[in-house]
Amino acid sequence: MLKSIILLCLISCRYVLGHGSTSVHNGDEFESQSSNGTMYNLPIFINFDGSISYGIGLMDHVNHSDINHGGMDHGEMNHNETNHGDMSTNINNDMDHDSSHGSMNHRSSSKIAWHIMPMVHLGFDKNKRIVSLAKNTNNNKNFAASDKKGEYLTIENRRIESGAGLMLMGMPTSINWGGFFQIGFMPYKGSYLFSKQKVSGYKKAQSVLPLSFPTSKGELNNWSNSDKLVTTVHGGIMMGAGLGATIFTDLSANYMTNGSWRIEAVKSAPNKITVSVDQSDLEHIMYNFGATIISTNIGNHQLKSVHLKFEFDLSKEQGLSSYLNLLQGDLNFAEQLIEKEIEGVKDLTNVITNETGRMRTSKLGVAVLFSRNEMKMDTYSESRSLILESESNKELKSSMKMIHVERNTHGFFSKHMKNYKMYMQGSFLFDNEVFNTNSFVWLFERNRTSCKKLSSKISKWSKTLLLKTQAILESCKGNLGYSRTLANMVLRPSAILKLKEIQESLKIEKYDDLIKKMLKSRKYFDKVIDQLDNDDYVYTFEIVSEKYQKITL
Repeated sequence: MLKSIILLCLISCRYVLGHGSTSVHNGDEFESQSSNGTMYNLPIFINFDGSISYGIGLMDHVNHSDINHGGMDHGEMNHNETNHGDMSTNINNDMDHDSSHGSMNHRSSSKIAWHIMPMVHLGFDKNKRIVSLAKNTNNNKNFAASDKKGEYLTIENRRIESGAGLMLMGMPTSINWGGFFQIGFMPYKGSYLFSKQKVSGYKKAQSVLPLSFPTSKGELNNWSNSDKLVTTVHGGIMMGAGLGATIFTDLSANYMTNGSWRIEAVKSAPNKITVSVDQSDLEHIMYNFGATIISTNIGNHQLKSVHLKFEFDLSKEQGLSSYLNLLQGDLNFAEQLIEKEIEGVKDLTNVITNETGRMRTSKLGVAVLFSRNEMKMDTYSESRSLILESESNKELKSSMKMIHVERNTHGFFSKHMKNYKMYMQGSFLFDNEVFNTNSFVWLFERNRTSCKKLSSKISKWSKTLLLKTQAILESCKGNLGYSRTLANMVLRPSAILKLKEIQESLKIEKYDDLIKKMLKSRKYFDKVIDQLDNDDYVYTFEIVSEKYQKITL
């Protein structure tokens, strides 16, 4: 019974802390997976008569005069292997018409001027964070400065993405205001790196390089326990078709298919490393309306993933060779490891997940440099897990539903902010026992955060949370550096029954609609929660930062 409860808690934490902008993945609370990528049209037209026009100038069709058709910016894309929030997958959104494509005089009497236009997709983002591991010893009630010679986490996130394709564009010569329609096709590929390592001393934390996969027992000994390295390779195809009218409008429908291979390595003990491999396939359909630096997208996605987890003893010859082979990225080899008894290799879990979801996103900004995104999303996922380390290979079945609202920023001139509120509803079946979990989650993280900014953000969360943390916030002075604040309100069964009664009394058709209203408005949230008793829920609250010790409430 106790083991089952512990297992449930661990899985619940995985869903909360491993939750990126969208979708569930086997992640880490410090991972940041946005590519901040943008699609551009090259300033080149390839005409059907074979001629090529390029450069900066004005297009002059038969009935066009001084119409500026520039390179079209097709929006930010966050192609998480399982975490694809903030993902403008369309190849037509965010049209940047600032650069035009040369002086082209079409003498043809055709009613439509046809062109083939090359496209490129470029995405890159990088951020480095430092977190103090010291825990507050003053009853967890006040901020205390971290010890510069103490232990820290150094965290680095890197992502790069690129692609190239072609667009067929048709511009009716009888339209004087610059209307056009287009269809495009583009393959793309990208990679992601996440490194988290424990170091002694603040100066070393600032200068240490990201981890690399160890290839021997000696290299693993240079890692600290719980150091983590994640790499992901992903790629896919994007297709889209749409309409536009000068700089101001873009209406398009888009389809994306994306596959990824993810490897996560964590030092679990001396000479031992735990390795997880994930293969996932994503399909996404999105509808977009946008302009130069702003866009809105509505979409649906389906995700299928396989997750395998092993522990390797690198002091054993077979364990080391199996580990090195697994790093090559072969799912068939990973599945074969489960079926064999190999010295130095221990099978831990085998998880299959299916997820569906829908989301609406809006974006404002300039690619790579800065972007601000807002996302609302509902997802539902089902997982079947075999706990291979148990004596009888017990099975865990779980289902998870999340209602999620998020705002974030990315890019070199941003502070890589993430700010979300979420409702999570889960059901778990393990060893013939059923467990349920329901909770509200609030998260705020930002590079270079002031105490004033943090206090202001928490004051916009629930009144109950603000009252519980007011004394702590009053002791915060100056700057926190990087900071991350997580609040989790776990609802007991009695609270769920009362919330459903409130839903009926307010004549709200669906329980989910009540939750969405609570997430939308702080006043509405407080009004509903005030009808619950203090025994109906439990709060946890945590602040970690670069310059202050960890606070837990």
